[in-house]
Amino acid sequence: MLGKYPYVRSRKLLDSSRGQICTLNFHGCDYGTETTVACHAGFDFCGKGAGVKASDLYSVDGCHNCHAILDGRKNSEYTQEHKDWFFWRALVKTMNRRVEEGLIKVEGTK
Repeated sequence: MLGKYPYVRSRKLLDSSRGQICTLNFHGCDYGTETTVACHAGFDFCGKGAGVKASDLYSVDGCHNCHAILDGRKNSEYTQEHKDWFFWRALVKTMNRRVEEGLIKVEGTK
């Protein structure tokens, strides 16, 4: 049986998004690095709750424009299903970068 999901708060992970290229890449993405921040998942199974952000493990590198689309602060042509797909793709890209940079380490790997 699975227990409670790990809830991680890490200033290091959040700060690592600054200066990165956006991984969400919705239409209108600026592909720049100036406005990139950590954008959290909006799913309860990632730790999201009423007034609580998801665990920092489930955050992606996103520019201001893409972050606004993901969070629904900006109107877009995307359905929630499409936004979810973009998020999961971005999470893979962001996690790969974090592993490559040594921010996330998996015991027993090279």
